[in-house]
Amino acid sequence: MTITPGLLFLTRLILFVGAVAAGAWLGQGAGELLVYGIAWLTDRDIAELKDMLIWGMITGLAVGALTGAWSALRLIGAGKLVQRGALVLLAVTACGGGALMIAFFDWPKSSGTPVVRYQLRLPPGITASDQSNVDLDLTLWANRSGHGCYIDSIRLVGDRYEIAGNFVLHKTDPHQTMSLRLNNATESYWHLPIKPDAPLEKEFGPWQRIEFIAPPRPVSPLPPGDYEIRYRVRKYM
Repeated sequence: MTITPGLLFLTRLILFVGAVAAGAWLGQGAGELLVYGIAWLTDRDIAELKDMLIWGMITGLAVGALTGAWSALRLIGAGKLVQRGALVLLAVTACGGGALMIAFFDWPKSSGTPVVRYQLRLPPGITASDQSNVDLDLTLWANRSGHGCYIDSIRLVGDRYEIAGNFVLHKTDPHQTMSLRLNNATESYWHLPIKPDAPLEKEFGPWQRIEFIAPPRPVSPLPPGDYEIRYRVRKYM
């Protein structure tokens, strides 16, 4: 079979486009995986690095596509000048994308308003299977004003449900309280043992049995049982 110039061009074009597409797909996945790895290594929630994640995926896509293009140019025997130009463009894109990722990394602060990670255990027999069918609210109170605590997971550990999430301390009030409400029917309060000037912690503190206090308003208390919580000051904002 005689390979005509048209068939040769089409073959090279298909190879080039396929290499660029495959490189872009692999590169985007690699960029995303890289940022997830950075989040894990730096003990950060991926949501806190969303800007870095976006640029990581864009950079990975561009670098992957250019890597595929440069590889295809070598395979099809393109001119040295073209290959070098593609390699220079690849290097510039990788350096520029890496710089943008570093610029958009949410660098940890050495002081500021504490962001606290918590884990709360409900007594056995109290159901909290997920946030869609159970009205479960955690609130942080300071100076009679409250804001909700973020809940990112509810899971069953043994025979007890464990709720985990984050909240931001009020910077000016050293005497803050928390409340837990279940099913819009029962609610109880307790003192928060963390002060606004608390240092950062690498690990959670010990589990503490929650000692409920008199509520600031008439409410029906939570069902009796052992409610436990532990905290960790994980970053400043």
